[in-house]
Amino acid sequence: MNARNPFTLLMQALINTIRRLNIFKRLVLSFLLVIIVPNIVISYVLFDISSEELETTVSNSLYQYIGTVNNNINEVLKKYEDISYRLYSDEELVALLVDSNTLNHIKESNPTDYKEKYEDLKKRINAILYRTSINRSLLSNLQIISDTDEFTQINYNGEVKGGKVKQIIAFRKSPTYTKAIEAKGYPVWLDTSAEYGFENQLMSGMNLGSYITLARAIPDGNGGTLGVIVMNISVNVFLNIVESKDVVNNGNLLLLGDSGAKVSLNENVSGPFLRKDVSDEIFKQKNGRFIDKKSGDLVVFQDSAYTGWELAFLVPRESLLSSVYKIRNIIIQISIICIGIAVLISYGVTLSISTPLMKLKRAMGMIYGKNTETKYEDPYEDEIGLLGRKFNHMMERINHLISSVYKVELIKQDEELRRRAAELDALQMQINPHFLYNTLDMIRWEVALQENGDGHGSQMIKAFADLLRLGTKANHTLVQVEEEFRHIEAYMKVMKYKHGDSIRWACDIEDEAAGCLIAKLTLQPLVENALLHGFTGKTGDKSVSIRAYKELDELFIVVSDNGKGIDPEMLEQLNRKLQDDRIEGNQIGLHNVNARLKLYFGKKYGLMIQSEAGSGTRVIVKLPCLRQEPKIEEVTPNV
Repeated sequence: MNARNPFTLLMQALINTIRRLNIFKRLVLSFLLVIIVPNIVISYVLFDISSEELETTVSNSLYQYIGTVNNNINEVLKKYEDISYRLYSDEELVALLVDSNTLNHIKESNPTDYKEKYEDLKKRINAILYRTSINRSLLSNLQIISDTDEFTQINYNGEVKGGKVKQIIAFRKSPTYTKAIEAKGYPVWLDTSAEYGFENQLMSGMNLGSYITLARAIPDGNGGTLGVIVMNISVNVFLNIVESKDVVNNGNLLLLGDSGAKVSLNENVSGPFLRKDVSDEIFKQKNGRFIDKKSGDLVVFQDSAYTGWELAFLVPRESLLSSVYKIRNIIIQISIICIGIAVLISYGVTLSISTPLMKLKRAMGMIYGKNTETKYEDPYEDEIGLLGRKFNHMMERINHLISSVYKVELIKQDEELRRRAAELDALQMQINPHFLYNTLDMIRWEVALQENGDGHGSQMIKAFADLLRLGTKANHTLVQVEEEFRHIEAYMKVMKYKHGDSIRWACDIEDEAAGCLIAKLTLQPLVENALLHGFTGKTGDKSVSIRAYKELDELFIVVSDNGKGIDPEMLEQLNRKLQDDRIEGNQIGLHNVNARLKLYFGKKYGLMIQSEAGSGTRVIVKLPCLRQEPKIEEVTPNV
């Protein structure tokens, strides 16, 4: 004996327990479970989804906002790059630096002459730097450092402003100095605060404070460097670029350089404090967001392609989700109230359902076999009362549906099939010449007797009779393309007697298309239409060609002539009529062919005409490439 699945045993025990309860207890229990469990699940899921959605929405908004602030920062930095560029391109300054460099190389040979000239050059360079920094309070320092000297902001009167490098020798060996020289005149933004100190020239030993550094080398034109422009800009330059103070006040917007947080753009925050592990993670990811596991803050950050620094927004999670917590508490309160009300309502609803159902059950239990005489009596007009009355007439309704609706539907379907078959026969009879060819055969022999042999007239009648025989050769309404082409060749032989050699004829059928099925007598009306209408009034070269080819699972046959063509208005009218698969009056040409094709193969197939006045006409036949004749009921014509 095989051991049963524990899950199956558990479910069976649960079902047995439930089945021991009457319907009243089942409904009450079900209502309670359906009300309480979904409320708990919905509250939890709603809180979780709301938190995630809010976090995502805020993150996306902050990311876009950071991008805007980043652009503003870049605009500010470009202004200081312009200042450095003006110094870089100042011809007077470059000339003074060249002379200074030259004097430094000759100071050993003529120290007296060197000192006087060099001091004059240095004063002039210092004055240019001083003049450049006037009215720029956030430009903490501006100087030029070369391999042999240092130039700072001092005017001709000896007034000093700005600062200078504390350790000039170490600075010349630093990566900062090297990067500027390697940039070959392009500006380089650097975070030098942690590496080298810049002290105030007026108060020796006093640091300049928080700043960022712009370095730009001035090339000498021979592959060397005249010096490096060093600009220290106070980080306070960024405090006025925030557009929306409300956004920033909800968190801490920090600018991060290589040495860590440079400045907080939130004026309410005392300092740009940020743990090293958080800043390391920001520089590692470059762009994105994450939750700081220690503080619970949402951190959204974006790097600047301009400087390589990071702009990070830190939002406390409690502040971020405060509105969600309020919603959660409201949901819990409302859920408790709703559950209490729902329990009372469910009890009453259960009684209103279980009582009449038990009555209906007793009535149904009185039915034996096919006896439908038992009645259910209920004075109320609710669904259960209606169900009882419908039950009384159930068998009668079923019998009625079987005897009337089902049988009538079968008759309608049969009539529809016969109607379609009759329409097909009627269409075929319009162009079926079968009743003529026997008579033509007798006429041919009579003409042959009168011509004393097989003369021109009898040959014409024979060719025409052969054409008719090919048209009535088989009972099938669909034939292979190669057979239809043989019919056209017979037709052209007949036409040769009328037109002689004035019309050239070409026929091209691909191997893959030869075995596809086509409605019988599809191509003759198209060729005849070209001969009757296409060459009217035309002189010179006349030609008709037919090409059949297969493309994917579809068959295309193109009947082309080089006749007079069709004017655009008439062409549009013809193609519009071909969209309708009905035959109007006694038209049996293009419209007849098009209607039969749609009837056999479906409305997406049929004829299309392309033409230009004076340039000939192309009639394109589009069909499915079938190898077996389809059933009539499988197509949906509208004729």
